Amino acid sequence: MSKFAVTVEKIGQVWKHPNADRLDVASVEGLAFQFCVGKGQYEQGDVVIYIPVDAVLPDSLIEKLDIRNYLSGAQKNRVKTAQIRGQISQGLVCPLGAVLPDGLHVSVIGEDVAPILGITKYEPPEIFTQGGKLLTLPDGLGVYDIEGADRYPNVLDVLMDRPCHITEKIEGTNAALVRRSSGEIITCQRNHSICMDGGASNTYEDAFKAGGFCGTMEVLSQRFPNLDVALRGELIGPGIQKNIYKLAFHNVRLFDIKVGGRYLNPDELDVFFPKTTDKVPLLAKCVTLREWLDGRSVQEASNGFSLINPKTRREGIVIKPMIEDRVDFGDGYPQRLIIKQRSPIYLAKEGDK
Repeated sequence: MSKFAVTVEKIGQVWKHPNADRLDVASVEGLAFQFCVGKGQYEQGDVVIYIPVDAVLPDSLIEKLDIRNYLSGAQKNRVKTAQIRGQISQGLVCPLGAVLPDGLHVSVIGEDVAPILGITKYEPPEIFTQGGKLLTLPDGLGVYDIEGADRYPNVLDVLMDRPCHITEKIEGTNAALVRRSSGEIITCQRNHSICMDGGASNTYEDAFKAGGFCGTMEVLSQRFPNLDVALRGELIGPGIQKNIYKLAFHNVRLFDIKVGGRYLNPDELDVFFPKTTDKVPLLAKCVTLREWLDGRSVQEASNGFSLINPKTRREGIVIKPMIEDRVDFGDGYPQRLIIKQRSPIYLAKEGDK
């Protein structure tokens, strides 16, 4: 699962907002996020608490900071990316003393204070199905999530000169089709497997069947006998995340195949699913990240329009090497080398809603 934390940080840079006399733009050390602050409010080296995008704040904290009008969501309690006078603002900062309980002193850079402040991460609602029940995910599957490049620029450095596979990050809901080594077929949403009563179907299962994925699953199981096989993708279409691609029917776009404990390389996935419409849109492959960026920042490169619907802005990009690998993200435990960058322009557009 990607990291969510409300952390103690140091202001790294502060510069004048180009279009607002009463605002500055700032960043914190080691992170690529930028955010708008009051003019002269912070200086380089100030210790602050950084509250990231998708943080859900408790009412008591909102009232203490008096920021209700700047938050999003139905309850006006969620931090979203905003575009303020032409500048992208991702998250917010505040002085430690303004939010920490009386008598509590925290100054360790990087320390997560989300539990202390009662801040949680926003999770988009899943599609719950009538006529069934939700169970735990199958052993070995786990919740699928990818760390963000804004928080881990060091991982981008690892990918810069490696041949990469770069795809569009699409806006939908996570879906998986699993075939256990025993032959049992399980359909899953992001956090649960789905068990239907009396053989009834559900949106996830119907979309996998309509896409012809079940037949290819049998081929995979013959190719990898005695191993669990999981197809992982994004379910998109009517009623899902506002159906931003304006689709008339549900479909699944694959982004990974997991066999036993390993993910297949992109070229291996293409062997089993050669049709481009079965997969998330491909932006580039077998090119180093440095070559593909061609002088752009990864934030700039994440902006653009979707290949599913060219009238819709894409949510972002996902980058992984052509050969699966692992890397230390900074906590001493190597994990899969893959990273995402959500488009600041897309996020600012969504933040206006």
